[in-house]
Amino acid sequence: ENDKINQKDISNQRFGKLGRADEIKQMEIDEIENQQELEDETDENINNLKEESQLTVSRNETSWGEIKADTVELASSLCEQLRLILEPMVCAKMQGDYKTGKRINMKKVIPFIASGFKRDKIWLRRTKPNKRDYNIVVAIDDSASMKQNKSHISALKAMSVICQAMERLEVGSVSLISFGKQANVVLPFGSPFTDQSAQNVIDQFKFESQGTRLTDAVKTASDLLDKQKLNSSSHNTDQYQLIFMICDGGHSETAKELIPVAHKALAEQKLFCFIILDEPNHRDSILNRQFVDYSNGLKIVPYLDWFPFPFYVIIDDIQILPDCLADALRQWFDYVQE
Repeated sequence: ENDKINQKDISNQRFGKLGRADEIKQMEIDEIENQQELEDETDENINNLKEESQLTVSRNETSWGEIKADTVELASSLCEQLRLILEPMVCAKMQGDYKTGKRINMKKVIPFIASGFKRDKIWLRRTKPNKRDYNIVVAIDDSASMKQNKSHISALKAMSVICQAMERLEVGSVSLISFGKQANVVLPFGSPFTDQSAQNVIDQFKFESQGTRLTDAVKTASDLLDKQKLNSSSHNTDQYQLIFMICDGGHSETAKELIPVAHKALAEQKLFCFIILDEPNHRDSILNRQFVDYSNGLKIVPYLDWFPFPFYVIIDDIQILPDCLADALRQWFDYVQE
């Protein structure tokens, strides 16, 4: 009986050892599986971080902060040149010593009484213009060709240069529109051009529109300016209206559709200044484009010889934008005065 009991104890010990071995093996398997899960989670987190970093880079390419930092010096240069070109048009301050006027100069009252009412030039008038009052529209081409030509970032920088310069100079009212297959107002007149509003404007540009209808863009800008002129508190009949069209020069219309629109704009003394972003060495450069003229037989002429808007600048480097834009504005004002 003792031998049987000892054999049972021995067998139980053996089975206990085997059970512990199985437990140890199971623990090792569980540990390996946990390590594998941790490695998989780590790889997934790394991939997510890479995707987020790529999204951050793509966003930074069109973030207002970087665009503003890259163009702040160009905006200052353009502002100083426009200060000499865009002259003040509105008399906002009272000046001078007159016998009649709109308001009394209180500093002259006591000498007026002391002189026995002889020094009667105590009135102020608004005589010298010291405030600018221009209506300006900046239109940006939102078509897919801008991204294909790698001009979309330059277009946003050009918009930044113009808007910052106008804001510093306090030229009046500025509005922004996008155009492609159709035109849309992205910043109406009266809305402040702040960092937040500028970022909101940039976020609306996808550069995916198929086709570029310049006629719709010109009509939208003209209607916007006409409404602003009617609603203007200054009621200045000589108020200048400027439209800067930032594009790559392409369009979906024929010559017969565009020429009447351009002539109407000139007749209404609205400046449509086209800022054409181009790469001269590229095979699709606007300088290499040609147009087929059927008016007097069959002729192939350079595209720019036919372009109906006379005031345009071709920009291959954003650094030359302030000088080119200032020259175009000088030419337009000379044309208006003549």
